Amino acid sequence: MFKSPSTAELMCWHAQQRTQDGKMRHPADSPSWKNIDNRWPSFGSEPRNLRLALSVDGVNPHNNGLSNRYSCWPVILVTYNLPPWLCMKRKFMMLSILVLGPHEPGNNIDIYLQPMIDDLKKLWEEWEPNVYDAYNKSFFTLKAVLMWTINDFPAYGNLSGCVNKGYKCCPVCGDDTVAKYLTHSRKMCRKICYQGHCRYLPLHHPYRTQKAAFNGQQEFGQPRRTLSGEEVLAEQEQIKFEFGKKMKKAKKVESPWKKKSVFFELEYWKFHHVRHCIDVMHVEKNVYDSLIGTLLNMRHKTKDSAAARRDMMEMGVRSDLAPQVGVKKTYLPPSPFTLPKAEKRTFLSSLMSMKLPYGHASNIKKLVTIIRLCFFFNALCNKVVDVSKLDKLQSDVILTLCDLEKVFHASFFDVMVNDELRENNKGVSDTIRWLAAKPSFSVLTYQGYLVNGVRYFTKEQDDIRVVQNSGVSVIAKAVQVSSGKDLNPVESDLTFYGIIQEIWELDYHAFKAPLFLCKWESNDKGIRVDDLGFTLVDFSRQDDLEDTIMEHPPFCTEIPATDVTTDDVAHTARPNVEGIWIKNTATKTPAPNVVTD
Repeated sequence: MFKSPSTAELMCWHAQQRTQDGKMRHPADSPSWKNIDNRWPSFGSEPRNLRLALSVDGVNPHNNGLSNRYSCWPVILVTYNLPPWLCMKRKFMMLSILVLGPHEPGNNIDIYLQPMIDDLKKLWEEWEPNVYDAYNKSFFTLKAVLMWTINDFPAYGNLSGCVNKGYKCCPVCGDDTVAKYLTHSRKMCRKICYQGHCRYLPLHHPYRTQKAAFNGQQEFGQPRRTLSGEEVLAEQEQIKFEFGKKMKKAKKVESPWKKKSVFFELEYWKFHHVRHCIDVMHVEKNVYDSLIGTLLNMRHKTKDSAAARRDMMEMGVRSDLAPQVGVKKTYLPPSPFTLPKAEKRTFLSSLMSMKLPYGHASNIKKLVTIIRLCFFFNALCNKVVDVSKLDKLQSDVILTLCDLEKVFHASFFDVMVNDELRENNKGVSDTIRWLAAKPSFSVLTYQGYLVNGVRYFTKEQDDIRVVQNSGVSVIAKAVQVSSGKDLNPVESDLTFYGIIQEIWELDYHAFKAPLFLCKWESNDKGIRVDDLGFTLVDFSRQDDLEDTIMEHPPFCTEIPATDVTTDDVAHTARPNVEGIWIKNTATKTPAPNVVTD
């Protein structure tokens, strides 16, 4: 990285070119990054020192389904010194270890990680200047720190050493996890983590005292305080763990930890605020798989089954939704979320013609939207995160989960629910000199163009694709007046929306720059904001860029409000909707409410 002058310059991007306005655009804006700078000033004072993240997951290289008895686990290091649009590029990812074998490594992954841990230890020690910086043309001592790991929940347990199955599977609640085994569904329901979301609400919130609307009990408990890294290390050091594939007898889990994580060999690891991260992509996929499968009653994916209904009867809640077993089929009364065939057709037909931006969604025909959860994930995955709004975001999503808990069954809640110009000594940058010299008269045109990791298309190209990315927005200074007689015009920022008609590439010899020819909509008549905050643009109007009156944000920045009811009323069967008929299968559990077909 440091042998290339251009790349070596980018290795200091986080310290020299990053926008610092209190919002989160990069890991350098996080408290974890600042914690390292404050605790080890000598490390933080050298911007070329590496800040790394580690990602681990299992893949199937043969791509022939999950039945293949083969496992491939790449261990990849990501460099956070770089700009956000380069951090995750393949060019800058380091494949440090490749674990191969007939089975996944599981808890034995620490053995495979040991050589990398030894290297990270060396990169934390003080040495003589040993790396040549081709940009600054000097030698310096390169050090590195591993900030956290990124993985899905099963790998989270293997790397962190926490139990992720059974009665103490919550890495936050630990010993305070309250779980219930659902006999008929044959799965664990964590009553505090995945049910009992009211525990995270304010003390006097009306949901805390409601019984019938939830699980039949009032909730006055408080969430457990998150343990520090030093406290976790103290608990893990008491665990006796042996590596290897030995046959172990099943025994009651007494601790939320199963081993001491190998990462605690790094002397700084216990001081990190965040040590392990869950991949948002996996969380989104699992949440929406459950939602889609349940709402559309998809076989093998729905959480609304006869077993789930029997578990509710055993818990003593929502007795009106009890399964009615016939001779050949079982009838499930319609739940509040049960969709009739007409509503399913309406929903699916709306997806058939929907076109989303390139790279924002896979096969949209198989997806469904729950609007409040969508706003949460959108805010969480935004390129710019307003730190001052994170507490409000957390309280909003807790309320969303409580609302879902009032509707969905217990089995639903499982564990997965700008580059600045660098001036030279003469005060004028090389970029400005080339711009002043004018570009080449030979111009190339494109139907698509990649800018800072974002792929743009022309309108003509959008029309023949199932995705769209021809829409653009520009924030510019504009004079705004209230009417034609307004003698006090106001100059302010205004957002203009347009569609790309043509894409040209201008060649300035030293570099190339794209130029978009756009058709702009009429701001005074062509924009409407719906009730959820989405901006709707009518591109049939062409704007002559005259004075406009109001500014429209491109996306709602807050989760839509929900109606908090004080009435403790359980959601009963949905009226005027046909229930679900399922074929009977052999079961040892006596069936309640037997009826004839």
